[in-house]
Amino acid sequence: MNGNTSLSRDLRRADGRSRRSAASALFWLSVGALAVWTRWSAPGWLLLSALAGVPGVFRMLARRSGRNPWTLAAALVLLAGIASGILGSARFALVAGDWDRFRSGREARLEAALDRRFETLIDRGTAAVSRVAGREFDGGSPGYWAFLEDVRREADLHAIAVFDARTDLVAWAGNHQGVVPLDARSGWDRYVFGQGPVYSYLYFTERVGASGATAVAAALLQSDM
Repeated sequence: MNGNTSLSRDLRRADGRSRRSAASALFWLSVGALAVWTRWSAPGWLLLSALAGVPGVFRMLARRSGRNPWTLAAALVLLAGIASGILGSARFALVAGDWDRFRSGREARLEAALDRRFETLIDRGTAAVSRVAGREFDGGSPGYWAFLEDVRREADLHAIAVFDARTDLVAWAGNHQGVVPLDARSGWDRYVFGQGPVYSYLYFTERVGASGATAVAAALLQSDM
């Protein structure tokens, strides 16, 4: 009778060790597969990690040693990694499967943002040259040059200038690279786009009363420097 009891106890111990070994093997197989997936992003490795990890974790937690806080923490971290990988892969699959709609939506949002920014720039530039054109020209007064600088700063523009009827520069505030286009200096067009080899500007113009002079505001759009 005692011999049978001892044999039964040994069999249970052997079975327990076998179960613990199987749980540990599944756990580490899942960890390894998840690590490989993070390196190569192959879906098969994530699937293997999930198939091995979920039962492995539950077997570990079902054991008495599963009450160890370190074991519990390791199990939760593994499950969180698997869940995060599955959610990320699912989102990527959705985006890849509907890439055209995703791209068009993103482009539409960017275009709308650029339109708002450009409209704001046009409003600032138009208001700036209107302020300059609305004031009597007095290029010989230091106060007039300070006025131009104040207008430029408030409008957040790169330069503001006044050209006379012969398109010669008579007053200036700010910095500008290159030559201002004739269309802008003469005031023939309200808006002028000037594209150079390095700098590109958008110009705003308005005539200054009946003098033939032109107020010009310049906004830098692109610089390759």
